[in-house]
Amino acid sequence: MKGLKSKKGKSYDAFLKPEGVEAYDYTNKDGEERSGFQFKFSMEFPERKKKGE
Repeated sequence: MKGLKSKKGKSYDAFLKPEGVEAYDYTNKDGEERSGFQFKFSMEFPERKKKGE
């Protein structure tokens, strides 16, 4: 992903690496138990280019 913005307003790039799928359970607004699956990702950040190179 290119051009993400940090909370401080600086931009950065990141790579999302898929790590698999895992079960996910939650209670919705009506109090019903729901279950499903969600993707699991890890983020990697490329090395910054030094100024002047």
